Amino acid sequence: MKKTQKQTVSTVQKTKRLTLSALLCALGAVMLCAGRLFDGSLDLSMAVLASLITVWAAEELGGYYPWLIWLATSVLALLLMPFNTAAWEYLLFAGIYPMLRVQLGKLPAAVRIMIKILLLNAVIALGVLVLWKLLFPTAQSYPAALGAFLGGQGAHPGYSLAVYITANAAFVLYDFTIGRFIAAYRVNFRNRFKFLQMK
Repeated sequence: MKKTQKQTVSTVQKTKRLTLSALLCALGAVMLCAGRLFDGSLDLSMAVLASLITVWAAEELGGYYPWLIWLATSVLALLLMPFNTAAWEYLLFAGIYPMLRVQLGKLPAAVRIMIKILLLNAVIALGVLVLWKLLFPTAQSYPAALGAFLGGQGAHPGYSLAVYITANAAFVLYDFTIGRFIAAYRVNFRNRFKFLQMK
């Protein structure tokens, strides 16, 4: 009898998690598509905001659910808008980073920071490689595609370099902001959302 009750509770919890995950996926996809609707001017902003969904999921759902939300949100947004740069940014970095950040938090501070910076630059390189033929078909080389990715077609190399440096600085700020967001949530807001907590 007790075993049956435990199985029932477990099934209910899984159903709740899946239902909430589906709602979060829909919300994230809407946010990513909204960034594209404004002529692409809010792409990065909406990708960052959508990443807060996976931050919350990592805090409260745990397990494979944040990964499921990240993947399903990315696929849904790209199906709705295949050339949505916000969705690509979310898929390649912003959506997955909160879960990676949890794992990196177990490492020493110096190693953690170095890996984070390397991870960002690897994602930029991968993003250029993937989107080269899709968005910059006139680029004759990888460096030219990188310049177009960072500064636009025909951008001065110095401008592209400045954007590249700014991207790294923005990432440091983004990482710090996520850390503050998690700390503030745990201290000030978690008790107010007990009805949503699933762990």
